[in-house]
Amino acid sequence: NNYLVPRKVIKRGAIDLRRIPGLDMLSDKALVGFLKVIVEINRDLQILAYRNDPRLCGDNDDGFSLRMGFGLHAGWAIEGAVGSLQKVDATYLSPHVNMAARMEAASRQFGVAILMTRSFFKLLSESAQSHCRKVDVVTVKGSNVPMPIYTYDTFQNQVFPQLRAPKYSNLALEDILSRQAENYDASAWTSDPDLTQLRW
Repeated sequence: NNYLVPRKVIKRGAIDLRRIPGLDMLSDKALVGFLKVIVEINRDLQILAYRNDPRLCGDNDDGFSLRMGFGLHAGWAIEGAVGSLQKVDATYLSPHVNMAARMEAASRQFGVAILMTRSFFKLLSESAQSHCRKVDVVTVKGSNVPMPIYTYDTFQNQVFPQLRAPKYSNLALEDILSRQAENYDASAWTSDPDLTQLRW
């Protein structure tokens, strides 16, 4: 389907995703989205209550903490419906989907919240890239080519302040957050209080 992509983006039969206008901002938003999930896990009062639940803490004096890992990769996928007459789910098939799943699984091994491949890292804006760190160069199952992997370091053993709409705003908090997401620009990496606190 070459007619969907401008010709200058296609180089030697492969699509150079970095040349698609606006893809850097879209990639940044994907990373920010996962970082905001990490923040919300450490902000939500119901989840925070589990930290001191004796049924979960056991003999651990540090309390219980919920952690999630995320893997980010860029590439093509085929979307399809799978299931039965009672239940149908969307599924995505591709070696690139498998790569994202491998990154998510490897996040535990490397002790980080987010792992991203070089394919995804290269799509980020320069501002976003400057806040990421190269973790290692690995060879994944099914490939002989060494691949750099990156992370965005997060300090999760903290509590984030509760969000509230500004005092004199006519908008609900959800509307304010939605507008912030729509109006994302690269300055968010240094101006967004959640992202800056997450790095401490």
